[in-house]
Amino acid sequence: MWKRMAAALLIALLGLAFCAQGYAQEMHAATQNRAPLLDAPREDAHELMRYYIGVRVEVVREVDEQYVQVNVGQPGGSLMGYMRKADLAFEEETIRALPVEDARCELQEEQTCKLYAYPDERSNVIDPACMPAVHRVLGMLDSTWIHLQLYDGRTGFINRADLSGEQVTVAQAIYFPAIPTDEEFSAEEATAYVRSVLLESENVDDYMGKSGEKMDEAKLDACVPEVEILYYPENPDCLEYVVSFRSAEGYIYAGFSFTARGRDVLKIHAGNG
Repeated sequence: MWKRMAAALLIALLGLAFCAQGYAQEMHAATQNRAPLLDAPREDAHELMRYYIGVRVEVVREVDEQYVQVNVGQPGGSLMGYMRKADLAFEEETIRALPVEDARCELQEEQTCKLYAYPDERSNVIDPACMPAVHRVLGMLDSTWIHLQLYDGRTGFINRADLSGEQVTVAQAIYFPAIPTDEEFSAEEATAYVRSVLLESENVDDYMGKSGEKMDEAKLDACVPEVEILYYPENPDCLEYVVSFRSAEGYIYAGFSFTARGRDVLKIHAGNG
């Protein structure tokens, strides 16, 4: 009897492990329509925010057959809640085929307001003088709050009451962030490739704007690498990698962008100087 129970338990655990492994491949998803973020996994739940098409979300866990718990945005300016599975695309190939929306605040570019860590004026202020017009709008809550993504990837919230004459316009995105598949350069592989090119170059003029100088390996290794991976629908077989090495002082020491099809580099673009 104990042997049969042990065998049954082992089979159950293996089944759970298999399900977990299968779902782990879907830990990142994107909204495939204008999707509500809810405060509970049920139809009559309160809406926390409504997001535009193509907004990436982190899937925290599967709740049931209909709902998943998700986190939207970067730590320090993110919002957690629940979304319907039917509102999300899980496969990278499907996500890249979405008509991703690029939403922007139509304002005077110099207009500023506070950027909060949470849609509540009692929360921490991320930026006391954020310029909403130059950043992407991820989602909105009626006429009250906007979830904003800064050019450096950080996210936060602005109170629409702080903006004069604000309206949000939407166009189809020319490009948007991608997550590489197994057949494409990962962020780590892209960083290693750029580092090798920089160190092997006899003249780093294209990468640093300092003609006749070789790369200082010690300075390069002291930098923190930053990687953007972008997908352009007009070039669907390729990804654009932007790799920068940022110094402890905050400036970009070196780097460049390149276009790759799979792991084949097709073109190296101008450096970040």
